[in-house]
Amino acid sequence: MSTERRRAWTVLTVLVMGAALLRAQSPGSNISGSAAGVVVDETGKPIPEATVFALPEMEMTKEIRAQADEFGRFHLTGLPPGEVFVDAFKESAGYPYCFFSFFKTPNAKTPVKVKIVPGGLVSNVVLEIGPKAAYLEFSITDENDAAMKGTLLFDRADIPGPYQRSVESGEKVMVPAVPFQLTFQANGYLPWHYSKVTQAIPGNSIDLKPGESMKVFIHPRRSASQAVLPDK
Repeated sequence: MSTERRRAWTVLTVLVMGAALLRAQSPGSNISGSAAGVVVDETGKPIPEATVFALPEMEMTKEIRAQADEFGRFHLTGLPPGEVFVDAFKESAGYPYCFFSFFKTPNAKTPVKVKIVPGGLVSNVVLEIGPKAAYLEFSITDENDAAMKGTLLFDRADIPGPYQRSVESGEKVMVPAVPFQLTFQANGYLPWHYSKVTQAIPGNSIDLKPGESMKVFIHPRRSASQAVLPDK
């Protein structure tokens, strides 16, 4: 290779590497950042081994998680540049996963919104989670007293709904410590509504305190089209 061609090749290589370096250092690059802090309860006491998760504002389906240590400290890495929502939960200790608005309480301190810059660290993020959830324990039986399963529908007056989930007899379900109405549905049966008067129409709200547990007995009626006629 001639001296001129070698010199030209060297210059081209330097230009390419320089352009790559500039792209990596530019504000619009995709270099991730991180966030660090601590998870605490309403009294400021650290919550050990809570699960911390981040949701980028521009891509809310991309959840990034990390585990807090024994002192509640966490370090989230791989966060994309931009605004990111950070929250935490620990269901084994009574703190529900609050991605679903059904579990949000009126005075919730989370999620915390942080701004991530490429290669940067947002430190001293305090995630104060709580209050703790309440619990419903279900006994669900059909007309023969056999255990049943179906779908629960929860309605809160302060948020759009309903929120729904599957359930079976004997299951213990975590619920927020706020007022809500409860409906149970199963194929072939009329909807069952929690009420102190009649289960045929929506009635009373359930309003439990944090950590409180309540037993719910559900005995739905078959719909007319599914009713079993007695033998003649």
